[in-house]
Amino acid sequence: MLINMFPPEKSLKNLILNILLSFPDQEHITVEKIRKQLKTNYSVSPSYQGINKILHFLKEQNITTRTNSYWRINQKWTNTITNTLEQFNNKEEVPVYTKELKSISFNTIGKAFDFIISNIESGALKNQGNNQFITHVKNIAFISLDKKQKDMLKKFTKKNECHILVEKNNFLNRLMGKYFKSIGANVYIGIPRSTPYTISIYGNTLYHTYSNLNFVTYINKSYEKIKNISNLKAIKMFTSMKDNPSFNIKFIFQTDKEIIEMTKDHLLKIAKRKKI
Repeated sequence: MLINMFPPEKSLKNLILNILLSFPDQEHITVEKIRKQLKTNYSVSPSYQGINKILHFLKEQNITTRTNSYWRINQKWTNTITNTLEQFNNKEEVPVYTKELKSISFNTIGKAFDFIISNIESGALKNQGNNQFITHVKNIAFISLDKKQKDMLKKFTKKNECHILVEKNNFLNRLMGKYFKSIGANVYIGIPRSTPYTISIYGNTLYHTYSNLNFVTYINKSYEKIKNISNLKAIKMFTSMKDNPSFNIKFIFQTDKEIIEMTKDHLLKIAKRKKI
């Protein structure tokens, strides 16, 4: 099984990273060695220039180091990832986001939510960026929050410039939109998405949120059925979803500043059309 740091799983970046990780810690690796292993292990024969380009990209991400013409995995990066995975495996702790983390998966919405909230609150997810949060969702999450989470959310919208773009124009989204607007966020309803996943930007981190298609279909149908806030059964149903292992979540992170700025400009441009 490949370590999937740069999806898709069999992208050349991923294959090269996995080749580097397969060598002993102290061994220095040449481009020629990497090319041979790629051909032997994965039946691909990229050019030397293509491999070099990816190695330099990995170096910029502090994943690899270079000495003369030899390459190896950066031990500091390895330690960071190991610590993150150890925290993830320890059910009592929420994983800490670092810019070296390219993706992470959770088997429930609740755990995924705790990860995002915790790393937003600590400032880790912002990655030393500015106080701006932008997200483009299909539906606003209708999950009950405890007092501590509500207080944190209010502080967050006061401290940060927040923009919430929502695709579906239904009762729940309008209701939740008004709530977020009341605590200081900018909300835009009826903004079509060109992707099946949620895009979010906080400071210098962009992340995509993936969930299985069954979950997306289930949510869409459920939201359309709810016409008023007196539907207590609906509220309980959404709250119970937090711990349902059928609805897993995966985050994929991007820290390339050029891509983040382009995406941010695009989202803010389309947001101006429908502010509530």
